Amino acid sequence: MASATSSIPAGYTYLGQFISHDIVPKTNPRARGRTVSPALNLDSVYGNLSSDELARYFDDEGCFKHNGQPFDVIRTHNKALIPEARNDENSIIVQLHRQLQLLHNRIVKRLTNVTDSVAKIVLAKDIVTTLFHIVVVNDFLRRLLDERVYNAYFKKTRQYILALNAPLSSVPIEFSLAAFRFGHSLVRNNYTFSKDPTVNFTMDRILRRSTSAGLQENEQIDWSLFFIETSQKANSIDMSIDVGLGDIPDEGNIVLINLNAANTLKLASGDATLSYIKQYFPQLALDVDLFRQAPLEIGEEAELYRAYQVLLANFSQRRLPLWLHVLHESRHSSNPFNALGKLGSIINAEVVRSSILHCYANRSLKENQSMMAFLQDAPPLQRFLEQTRESIPHTMLELIHFLK
Repeated sequence: MASATSSIPAGYTYLGQFISHDIVPKTNPRARGRTVSPALNLDSVYGNLSSDELARYFDDEGCFKHNGQPFDVIRTHNKALIPEARNDENSIIVQLHRQLQLLHNRIVKRLTNVTDSVAKIVLAKDIVTTLFHIVVVNDFLRRLLDERVYNAYFKKTRQYILALNAPLSSVPIEFSLAAFRFGHSLVRNNYTFSKDPTVNFTMDRILRRSTSAGLQENEQIDWSLFFIETSQKANSIDMSIDVGLGDIPDEGNIVLINLNAANTLKLASGDATLSYIKQYFPQLALDVDLFRQAPLEIGEEAELYRAYQVLLANFSQRRLPLWLHVLHESRHSSNPFNALGKLGSIINAEVVRSSILHCYANRSLKENQSMMAFLQDAPPLQRFLEQTRESIPHTMLELIHFLK
């Protein structure tokens, strides 16, 4: 049963997945990968900047190495030359990865007052990371979170659950196994990459392409088809999943994966998590009007519900698992099926805000300070803007145009 179409441009599905790859470790225990930090510091793009990685990823000028194509990353020995292998498992994600490489290269070329290539790389990374944070806060989160939750966390900042400005030791499982997996409901079964209407890419083709050969010309994405209001849309945030996620390579059925993972780790149900917040964080509940949030009963007729029924004997409670709760409560959000409800918004706001602040160890976000003001005042970005008189991109579409 496929989701109805939302008003969310399709690109935000994959911007969310890109964020997840940067801060959430790979869940497949058989797969090896880099050590993932909970900080949203773009180490999925930059690596840890060790001497070996500097030589592997960057040229003598401090730019990312490339193969001459603006849409694909460089490859060697039949593998993408990038720190995060998951970013090459999907032909949309790898092109988002390439856009951030291009942003880095553009900034490096404007840093004419810095002569040392390593210093250029480090400074450019700081600037790119802050620009990315601005887009995440102003565009991605503002679009997808409940309005009252967004305002409480990002316009008039207060500390609620996670300590404000304290380093995040790990990404909470409530986020990684449930709340941020709302993106799975957004996935369409097919996408248009270019203005040629005869060329469509199914999820099967997007996930099962041969990575050794790299992207082909006809796979190059026209980003205006992904990040503007008139572009193709993501599916609705609801309790249904498109067929393309029924059999993910090396993973399996995403519904069973998500439900089993949460059950194995005894993740609290959505209703239990809601009750916990109301009891122990009453100011948060008041600020976002959480006390009106009624328990959500099981009863949605969709693949997710039916899969849950199959697994029901393994669950200790008959309330919706947190992942399903987050999906189901969207119908009661300020923008039904196009934004998260309050509980999903709270968990995602808490974790993404902390992941961002983790990157600014020498600065503190003050209570009631706007997150956007905090980010725009970051010293490396401010110095760059003063020297170049560039304007700040605030949305993904502006960021893409910034590169032209």
